[in-house]
Amino acid sequence: MDRTTILLQAVEVVKSFGYKCYSPRYASSFSEKPTYCYITDGTNIGYMQSNDLGCALSFSSVHKPSRENGMGCGVADNVLLKDVTKELVERTFGTPKWVKTKPIKYASWEDYIKNSLTGKICKEIVEL
Repeated sequence: MDRTTILLQAVEVVKSFGYKCYSPRYASSFSEKPTYCYITDGTNIGYMQSNDLGCALSFSSVHKPSRENGMGCGVADNVLLKDVTKELVERTFGTPKWVKTKPIKYASWEDYIKNSLTGKICKEIVEL
């Protein structure tokens, strides 16, 4: 399985939980296929990407950039497609316990689109 295939299969799972998925590489102006995407319920934002081998996924939180925490914090690595759950997705909306300085979250997906360069070019992954 390649990176795009596993990601798009995971997107179908995540969408079945009621969330939307967006990717800048899914935009029609990009020729590359998506290998990562943002997950949102409209307010909270998480991140999912396929690994280099196309056999597992990584999940991260998303927040405003800072020196202490970058733009996101890892939540889970090497997750097999069969192990993607609603609870795992919801963990990407929070802050991992190991983070020392609490990051500032975006207020909503709209806030992310307005204040993030990547957000400005994201398109929803609708048809696979």
